Amino acid sequence: MAFYIGDVPSVSFGIEPARDLTPFNSVTVQLLDPEGAVVPLIFTGSIVDDEVVIVWPATTPFAVAGVYSLRVTLTNTVTSVRERLAPIRIIVQAEDGWHTVDSAREDWEDAPDSDAAVYDLLELAKDAVLEYAPALAVDAPIPVNYRAGQRGHAENIWNSTRVNPTTGGDGDGSFVMRPFPLDWQIKQILRPKSGTGFVG
Repeated sequence: MAFYIGDVPSVSFGIEPARDLTPFNSVTVQLLDPEGAVVPLIFTGSIVDDEVVIVWPATTPFAVAGVYSLRVTLTNTVTSVRERLAPIRIIVQAEDGWHTVDSAREDWEDAPDSDAAVYDLLELAKDAVLEYAPALAVDAPIPVNYRAGQRGHAENIWNSTRVNPTTGGDGDGSFVMRPFPLDWQIKQILRPKSGTGFVG
């Protein structure tokens, strides 16, 4: 689930937990920002058949970019049973010149299905690009080659996680894939070297 800073989601959404909801009659919802602080807005939740339905507040809960965590707790007001569901990661993107989950997916056919996984890969790749590439002036726009390096490196990291460490293959037995984190092509994109040599 991915949004942008300032978005106000327009519709409620449902969660189908892998558990029986019969013992519960109440839902508590909290949203934590990327720093782990509770976002001070009221979320409402209810149990409808086999779903937990959550309604967004009428104002934006997304003040900064990063990974938010939606905490859903099921309770029964009579029996006092209480269970927390697994947190739901919500990605909030900034349009700051770097790739977003949306822009990265445009040309990345085998990207992870999870928006959170794509976001994490892009953040790792951005850190590597900033470490290797020439430093940018404060408030300078992000150059095209930095964006290209970020997406390419994110894809390399993803590919490296899918390699079978025993065979070097990607699991289908017909294709060998070798990971090259920040490989020479990406380095060339970030720090181009002239092809002109010196003849003495």
